[in-house]
Amino acid sequence: MKSFKTYSPYLFLFLSLCIACATQKSTSTTHTTDEAPTDKFDQLRTWIGDAKIVALGESSHGIGEIFTLKAELVEWLHREMDFDVLMMESGIVDIALSTSKLSDIDAKTLRDETLFANFQCAEILPLFEHIMQVSKTENPLHYAGYDIQISSGTTYELLDSITTLLGCELSFSDAYRHYGLMFRNAYGQDSSIFLSHQDSFQVGIARIQQKIYAAKDQVASSYNLHPEIVEIITHNLAGLLESVDFYFEERLNAEYVYKSIELRDELMYQNIEWLLENYYPKKKIIIWAHNSHVENANTAGRLTQWMGHHLKRKYQEDYFSIGIFARQGESYQHWTRDTISFDNSSEVNIEQLMYIDDETVSYQILDDCTPTWLCDTVAAFEVENTGNVNFVARDRFDAAIMIPRGSIPTYRNN
Repeated sequence: MKSFKTYSPYLFLFLSLCIACATQKSTSTTHTTDEAPTDKFDQLRTWIGDAKIVALGESSHGIGEIFTLKAELVEWLHREMDFDVLMMESGIVDIALSTSKLSDIDAKTLRDETLFANFQCAEILPLFEHIMQVSKTENPLHYAGYDIQISSGTTYELLDSITTLLGCELSFSDAYRHYGLMFRNAYGQDSSIFLSHQDSFQVGIARIQQKIYAAKDQVASSYNLHPEIVEIITHNLAGLLESVDFYFEERLNAEYVYKSIELRDELMYQNIEWLLENYYPKKKIIIWAHNSHVENANTAGRLTQWMGHHLKRKYQEDYFSIGIFARQGESYQHWTRDTISFDNSSEVNIEQLMYIDDETVSYQILDDCTPTWLCDTVAAFEVENTGNVNFVARDRFDAAIMIPRGSIPTYRNN
């Protein structure tokens, strides 16, 4: 078992912990985890109200109990509040491909062919069983992705096959690998390696995008794809190009965050807008992502603009964000494959301020300064967001949920 690493794929940790907040505990309504889902979430009905977009965060991509709660909450929002669409933090192309063949696959295949590996766990599987069960009813839960990144091997295989069919100089996989190599070389001062990978990525992806667009009818017929799928593929390739369109001198922002990371969040926001306008007009949607992606406002000392910032500005009261936290336990850190132990029982942590007992999941609306700590600076632990973060709860989210204890998800063949 290892301690938390002081780096992350999102941000470079340079903030020190400096917090002054009240020790008053949450007086929010709470429900124990053994209650029926409808009872457990019923108070959210009033809090969410007429919002058209509910965004569900998570303090870690590697806590099973958070995944279980979110899966149940998505089902509840669909059944009880008529939310029509689930948008996951996964590839827009990957999910579009798999949902086009729902009658030919099972729930586990749908999960594994669409999600990044950190989500491919037993705790999320019941949600995909629900998607499959209602897919042919009068009230389906539509399933979509919004990430510009590719989240499954199935999509790589298809795009590689298409590039071979069209005689592209590079396969998609060969071109796409430069995307990661750019990031690996972004923090050095030698521009030559970075620019070489940037050029290879831009040239390769641009040529693939142009050839697919020019031969879109051929691609659709050759692979039995609906024209909308080909449109989503070319749309996403254009987004990938936009995500690396900056000078070497612009590669790091003022807080030392890689430019492509910030652009990814802006493009995810644009993808959600594009999907709403073109495929899901007048639908109510659920967004599944990390806390950092769905927040309304930055944590202390941060300048980077995340997806939720754009969504809140655009949709205002129609956008309702929920930060989800865990007080104690273990999380799985995917990029190092480490198990991370955490204990957020300090009185300055939102996890402790919301704590009732070891069996109770607590809920807090963040609409005023009652209790008073909602308007003070508090701390939280978020594995993929540098570890310890500081923020004013009322400013960052519209509501919060806290799980008293978490453990690593059930991965592998479950």
